[in-house]
Amino acid sequence: MENMKKYVAEFLGTCVLVLVACGVAVVLGCSTPAAEPKKEEKE
Repeated sequence: MENMKKYVAEFLGTCVLVLVACGVAVVLGCSTPAAEPKKEEKE
């Protein structure tokens, strides 16, 4: 039962970190070069 508490705590902590990170990405708009589609240059 002691191990179950540790697993639940790890799970909840991971969920919080993931949700916070996704929230930050949404607020900032993911304006990193990796998130932007490649622009095709027409000549």
